[in-house]
Amino acid sequence: MGEPCVTNADCSSDVCFPLGGGDNVCSDQCEDETDCVSGWTCETLTADKQICQCRAATETCNEEDDDCDGNVDEDSCGEPETDGGTVAAPECGDTNCDRLDGESCTTCEEDCGPCEPICGDDTCDEAAGETCTSCEMDCGVCPPRCGDSHCDTGTETCTSCARDCGTCPVMGCDVPGSGDDTRRGDSCAGVAPETWRCAHSLDWDLPVSQVCRDGVWINFNLNPRDCDACCHAFTEACRAP
Repeated sequence: MGEPCVTNADCSSDVCFPLGGGDNVCSDQCEDETDCVSGWTCETLTADKQICQCRAATETCNEEDDDCDGNVDEDSCGEPETDGGTVAAPECGDTNCDRLDGESCTTCEEDCGPCEPICGDDTCDEAAGETCTSCEMDCGVCPPRCGDSHCDTGTETCTSCARDCGTCPVMGCDVPGSGDDTRRGDSCAGVAPETWRCAHSLDWDLPVSQVCRDGVWINFNLNPRDCDACCHAFTEACRAP
């Protein structure tokens, strides 16, 4: 888990998970988060499959795999500073996160890199990557973030944030698979021929308009004008800008 991959075939688990920005890592199926590396979550991929998923961030000393490489806290905890054989007192701005002394990204902005934010403190620790998605309790002060591999319900759509098109559904469209990850030639069995949809292309890591022909989804245009409006029948929204 955490090894770089391009396709599912690169992973012994046959699961290559997109982190966003063109980066992918091997994952695996799970029943709950105990089946995953610490810091990863067990989330639904399809109706009958759950996989370990991760949001990539800078690795910090927090007993979790922040950078999604399958390793926990590698090279991030460091050694305590000493002065004449005595461990130095914790200090804000010493590039260490003195968590045992209550230091956090909130209490010491200078150490926001190594210190994780405190969720639910009514402060948005954006320097540490906190968003409405990562901490619902701070949703009132934290904005959603495009490209965080999560769909910020009520504000974000496949059209408003193309980088989250794989996790955000196409709004107002009940075509099976709309907004889901897809590759050219995926089966559209059960869908009426000449049905149009917008989905997230794993081949290009971009939204793509597609039409169901001869039992498979055929790519039409990358980055269509309006994914939300490219639904059921062809419209100008399905074309590239």
